[in-house]
Amino acid sequence: MASHPYQFKDLPRFSREQIALEASLSRYLAGRPYNPEFAVALGTELERYLKLPCKIAGLEMKSMARAELDALLPAVACIVVVGAAPGAHKIVVEIDMGLASSIIERLLGGSGEAERIQRPLTEIEEGVLSFLVLKVLNHFHEGLEHGHELALCLDRFAAKIGDIASIIDTEASYVVLGTRVGIGRQLGYVRIFLPAALVTERFGKPVPQGGATGEEGPRMLRLLEILADAPVTGRVEMATLDLSPDDLAHLELGDIVIIENHEVVKTADGMAGNVFVRLGAGKNGGLKAKLLEGEQQRIEITEIVVQEHPVEDAMADEAEAPPKENLAATEGLLRDVAAPVVVELGRIRMNAAQLVRLHQGQILRLPRAPSDPVDLVVNGKLFGRGELIEVDGELGIRLVQITGAEGTHAT
Repeated sequence: MASHPYQFKDLPRFSREQIALEASLSRYLAGRPYNPEFAVALGTELERYLKLPCKIAGLEMKSMARAELDALLPAVACIVVVGAAPGAHKIVVEIDMGLASSIIERLLGGSGEAERIQRPLTEIEEGVLSFLVLKVLNHFHEGLEHGHELALCLDRFAAKIGDIASIIDTEASYVVLGTRVGIGRQLGYVRIFLPAALVTERFGKPVPQGGATGEEGPRMLRLLEILADAPVTGRVEMATLDLSPDDLAHLELGDIVIIENHEVVKTADGMAGNVFVRLGAGKNGGLKAKLLEGEQQRIEITEIVVQEHPVEDAMADEAEAPPKENLAATEGLLRDVAAPVVVELGRIRMNAAQLVRLHQGQILRLPRAPSDPVDLVVNGKLFGRGELIEVDGELGIRLVQITGAEGTHAT
């Protein structure tokens, strides 16, 4: 019996750019005012003017090329063009014609159950509808405090995609947000077409890391209630050694390695100088600190450093490598792999609640004495230990223990 590999057919296809755009917008919409409570509050705002129960639900997101808009928008539509200052991008909003008919009818004092308009809106109808559009735009502005604000303004109405060709032809692709809207017994939809370039420029930028804004602070405090007991490790780093795999492979007990690019000196009472405490994954910064002399090794925080642009992990382009290595053929390539060795003075254990209470000038104790060996860590794993020595006025490390790459860090 012949067998054939199963083939997946008709699966949705996305580019990496589309995935990145949607991820950026999803993160943005997770904050205020675009959290779940926003839809409820907007529905309440609509009820004020339409005097009917209003509900907004079911947000869907999709990336698409500019060319796809021609087939997506109907021949006759209620299109609202919204300016997004300070840039020149325009946001395109399509309101279901049946929904637009109901809103206009209701604002003019009717029951809101008018027949669906099958023609372009008149200037009077556009004027009536613009009243509610402006109220909605004002609602979007409320609470924007996190640095990515856009000044939204009503630009114009349009009935056909050709009427806005000069606007949309300048954009290569869009991210479409679709939601269902219920007004009384009338159900319809609203679709918001955001230029991909606008998402990248305004929503895709990382939130400034230097300090929580008025809006982010309360949100982070709520998160802290969940993470308060989460363990955090602070790795006290004094230097990094750039060694090759060959160098590591040939290190033996008693070997001496000279330390460069450090700010530490050996004194009669131990060590003095500056170190860096890398917290957690270490991608967002850490603590600058100075070593304090004494029988118990301590450090004093001199600065809390938070990177404005956190380090991102590179996305792998290939599937995960097979478990068995091909060392015979690739051993030569391995020699070119950098093997930075971090010289650690120890690790400080704390939890998230203690982390947020750290401040400049605070004293932290290290779980070591000034004379204890330092740790040599490669790619987060303990490789060996050594004692600090002075070699012709320079700081060096004499190896006293080699654990290998599979070692675990001592606490």
